[in-house]
This record gives sequence, structure tokens and C-alpha cells, in this order.
Amino acid sequence: MIQTMNMKAKYTLFRRSGVYYSQDTASGQQKSLRTKDEAEALKLISTRNDACRQPVLNLHLARAYLTASDPAFVERTWQTVMDQLQARGKDSSRERYQDVFKSPAFDGLCHKRLMETTTDDFLATRREGSGHRDGSTCRWNANRRLNRMVQPPFFRLAKSRLSRWSTF
Repeated sequence: MIQTMNMKAKYTLFRRSGVYYSQDTASGQQKSLRTKDEAEALKLISTRNDACRQPVLNLHLARAYLTASDPAFVERTWQTVMDQLQARGKDSSRERYQDVFKSPAFDGLCHKRLMETTTDDFLATRREGSGHRDGSTCRWNANRRLNRMVQPPFFRLAKSRLSRWSTF
């Protein structure tokens, strides 16, 4: 082992063929950190261990970073995003989104803040019934578009170029 971790560390660090890896101490799962730089590897391991130890603090830090980049984001609700989505595209697309967003499946989501949304909120919209002819598929596509609208462009770019950051 490169670094001596305390007993509470979830991830340990090791090097194989010059590349650094993390190992989950509970499951034994090993994952490449995709770096040969020891300082970067130590920072990544430290970040992962901190994330496990302080999940509530991570949410507060994320909120602080998002507030700095877009102050309105923290207060924005899904209704705003839905309204913006309905205002774009062809008339047929706008009408389709209006029909979908009027369904009871989206009632629980429209007044929820973006920061407070969980995966279960989206899954609930998929489970609930709709009067739309192909409601389930249409709601799922609407959910995907909502997600794309909320993600800042730099996040999509970083996710595509630096896939290792999406593994946290």
C-alpha cells in the first residue's frame, strides 16, 4: 500500500504497473483512478473517503458551489424547467409536453426544488398512470429532457471528457 489509511477509511490506494487504483475495503472492489501522478491519486482517494464520511457536508458544499455559479439554481423548481421546455421546439412538441406535464404523474415534481430532487422522484413519475396514449414512454423522454436542461453545459462537457469524475 502506498498510503497508510486509518481503520475507518472506506477506500485504500495502491499502484499497479504505474497506475493508481482504489480498493473498497468492504467489498474488495478495485477501480482505476486513471492517473500515474501520486499527488492526484492521494487527492482522489481523500475526496472519496471524505464523501463517505460526511455525506451531509457534501450536499452543503455542492449547494455553495452551485450558488456561486448560479444563485437562482438553489431556489429553482421543476415547474420553471417544465415551462422552459414547453416554450421550445415545434408546435407539435410543445403540445405533447403540455399534455405530459399536465398529467398527475408530474404533480409531485413540479413544485420540488432542483436541489432536493432524488431518483425516486423521477421513478415515481414513470410509475404513475397517465391518460396519454403512450404516457410511460412520453414521460420517460420528458424526464430525460428535463435532466438535460438542468445540467450546466460545462458539466456535460466535463462528463464526456473526464469520465472518471462521473464515477464518484
